[in-house]
Amino acid sequence: MESSVLKRLLSHFGRHAFEAFVVQLFGSAKRSEPFNELTEAGGGAYYQPILDSYGGSLHSVFLLHYSPLELLNDPGGVMVTDPQLIGRATMIRDLYKGQIGYWGMVAPSLRTASRLQSLAFVTNLGGIEKHKYEQQIIPAYEEIARKVGLKKPRVFVGSYDSFVELDPAGTDKAISKFITESYDGIGIALTGPEIRVERIVAERNLAGGALRNTLQPFEPVFSLPRRRDEQALAEFERLIEKRTSEAELEKFLVAHYKLIFGTKYDRVETQLWLKFPELDIAGSGRSGLVPIFETNS
Repeated sequence: MESSVLKRLLSHFGRHAFEAFVVQLFGSAKRSEPFNELTEAGGGAYYQPILDSYGGSLHSVFLLHYSPLELLNDPGGVMVTDPQLIGRATMIRDLYKGQIGYWGMVAPSLRTASRLQSLAFVTNLGGIEKHKYEQQIIPAYEEIARKVGLKKPRVFVGSYDSFVELDPAGTDKAISKFITESYDGIGIALTGPEIRVERIVAERNLAGGALRNTLQPFEPVFSLPRRRDEQALAEFERLIEKRTSEAELEKFLVAHYKLIFGTKYDRVETQLWLKFPELDIAGSGRSGLVPIFETNS
C-alpha cells in the first residue's frame, strides 16, 4: 500500500482504533519482547522490556496521546498544556522513581542502570512537515518530560508519519491485520424463523479521527464474514433460538463479553442490585438488577 494511502487511512482512526493499531504495530511477532500495558499509569501507557537487559529489567515506556487533529493549528502549544497527558507522565515518573535494572545477561558482568531507559510519546499526528516536528512537536513533548521531572530517560516521539517512513512494511501489515480482525460487536438478524448472529464493524473506526467534515449523520454498519469465534457465535445463536434461561445467557455473556460488546471493556459483572428506594414498590430492598461494564478508557 502506498505511503500516502497508509497515512490517510491512519489519520481517520478514532481513539480506540488508534490505540488498538499501536498495540498491533508494536506488539507484532517480529518484535522479540512483549508489548505490555502499564495499567498503573492510568490507561494509554505500555512498556516493552529491553532485549539486552538482565531478565527484562530495563524498560522502554510508550505513552499514547490521541488528539483531535482539527484543533491542532499550533500542535506544540496545545500539547504542552494538556493536563491529562502531564498527569499520566507524572504517574510514570512516580512508578519508576528510584527503580533500577541491569545491563547484561549474566553475573558478574551486570551493570546497573535506571529502569526507565526511554519514554516514547506515541501520537496520532500525521501529514506534518518535518521541520514542524523538529521545531515544535518534539520540543513540546520533551518539555512535558522535563516539566514532570523525567530528565534521565531518552525521549522519542512517534507518529503516523514516522510509522510509515521508518517501517512501511510493518505499518502496512499492522493496518491490514487491524482492519480485517477488529470489530465493534455483533449483530442479531431475525429473518423469518431464522436467527443469525454475525460480527459487525461500524464506520466510526475509520471516521472517528476528529476530521469533522468527513463525518456523516449516520454510521454505515458492515457485516464481517465469520472466521474467528465461529463456535461462540453459533452457541449464542443456539441459546437465543431455544429461549434459554437468563442464568445461561448471563454465563455466556460473562465468558464472551468482548465478542458481544467489543474490546473496550475490561470486565462485566451480572446480578448486581442497585437500590432505588423510590422504585422499591414491594419493599424487597432490591429494586434494580443490571449488568455492569467496566472500561479502562
